[in-house]
Amino acid sequence: MEKKLEKVLLFVREQPEEDEDFVRIRDVEFKKHNIEIVEINIRDYHSNEIAKELYRYGKEKNILAFIEKIDTLIMCHSFDIPCIACGPVEREINDLFNAEIYYSSFKGLCFEDIEDVFKRFHSIPIEVFETERCIVKEMDLSRFDEFCEMYKDPEFSRYIEPLFRKKDEYKYQETYIRSVYPFYGYGMWNVIDKKTDKMIGRVGIEPKNRGKEFNIELGYALLGAYQRKGIATEICRKLFEVVKTEFAITKLACFIHETNYASIEFAKSLGFVFEKEIKDNHVFLQKYVKKL
Repeated sequence: MEKKLEKVLLFVREQPEEDEDFVRIRDVEFKKHNIEIVEINIRDYHSNEIAKELYRYGKEKNILAFIEKIDTLIMCHSFDIPCIACGPVEREINDLFNAEIYYSSFKGLCFEDIEDVFKRFHSIPIEVFETERCIVKEMDLSRFDEFCEMYKDPEFSRYIEPLFRKKDEYKYQETYIRSVYPFYGYGMWNVIDKKTDKMIGRVGIEPKNRGKEFNIELGYALLGAYQRKGIATEICRKLFEVVKTEFAITKLACFIHETNYASIEFAKSLGFVFEKEIKDNHVFLQKYVKKL
């Protein structure tokens, strides 16, 4: 059964009671999503009693803690409890960066942001968006073999970078999940067919440097059996909405091999406009750009 966030642990006297955004999250967001609030006043407990409490909560794997002190961060992590650090940036800032995420302000924070911290800590792939026919999710290592299988389809893999050796690719994807998704909030995602739950492709955006150029690049590929059915258009149009509203990205680029005529025509159909041709690693690519 997939782990689910059901409780939030608050340490009394560590929470910014005067922060109206934190109060909104505590009193409105958590209540709306039926999250149980557990409060611990450290001054009322001996250290071994706190350890027993945290051990119990840590075993349940359904809790996340808000902390403001390095001591509580260390205690929570020792019992496998994910932490959101908060507080003034000048206080213990380097140590608090060991939390899963650090917020100097709760402005604009919503429950989904908090839930994402919990999911990433427990390696639960986050669903990015869905369309009429597909679900787009972060990489799921429990489906790694299925992921590798896609690359055996020449219609899928002809114009994209090959995988490393299987063992090395697994390590690469582990690092990608741990580093890229939390840092940027986006990356390359897997496309799942709703009807069959089959992995049918990849889509996403990544920041890349090509020579002296920096761009946020769109990438996409579908298995041959799912091409020319409008699925790629359906996915990419939804992706444009999401990256603009969620990540405030207003321009995308895609670099397409000069002989990949189908992909060039597809990019044009999405509103991408040819800008120039470049040479990247001895390969000629055509750069197309789109304003969102």
